[in-house]
Amino acid sequence: MTQNPAKAENKKIDNEWNTKLESVADTEAAEVRTSTIAGTGVFAKRHINRDEVILPLTGLRLHESEISEVNRSLSLLQVEEDEYLMATGTIDDFLNHSCDPNLAFTPDGQSFFALRDIEKDEELCWDYSTCENDGEWSMDCLCGTAACRGKVTGFPNLDAATRKRLLPIAQPYLRRLYGNA
Repeated sequence: MTQNPAKAENKKIDNEWNTKLESVADTEAAEVRTSTIAGTGVFAKRHINRDEVILPLTGLRLHESEISEVNRSLSLLQVEEDEYLMATGTIDDFLNHSCDPNLAFTPDGQSFFALRDIEKDEELCWDYSTCENDGEWSMDCLCGTAACRGKVTGFPNLDAATRKRLLPIAQPYLRRLYGNA
C-alpha cells in the first residue's frame, strides 16, 4: 500500500507552533504579549504611522491538497484560491482578529500595513475575513469592538456593505474574485 504524498508531508507540519512563545522574535515595532482578545496577541512597541508596513506575512506555503491534517482554524491563512500559509510560530502568526482592524494586507498581499496611526501598547489586529474564501468557515468573534459582527466568516458570507468596505484591504486573490463587490 502506497502512502498519499500529501499525508506524508503533513506529518512534518508542526501543529503546536502556538505553544512555543519563548521562541517568537519581536520586531522593532511589535512584540507578543498577553491579550484580552484571545490569550496572546501582538502589540505596538512604539507609535506606528498610518500606511507604515509593519510585519511581513510568513509561513509554510501549502496547496489545499497538503492540509488534511493541519488545524485549519488555528494555523492557516488563505493567500490564493487553493493555497495557504501555514503558521510556523513567527510574530505575525499571533495577530488577533478585529472587526475594526488597525492592520490590513499590503496591495501585494505579502505584508501587513497600518490602516491608521497606532499608539504604543495598542494591540495590532486584522480582519480574518479579508483572507478566507470558504463559505462554510466561521468562528465566534471575541474582538469586543463597537463594530463587532459577532461571527467571523469567510468573505462570501459577509453582507454586501462589509464586503465592499473590506475588499480594498483583502488578499489580492479576493480582490480579483470579488472586484465588483
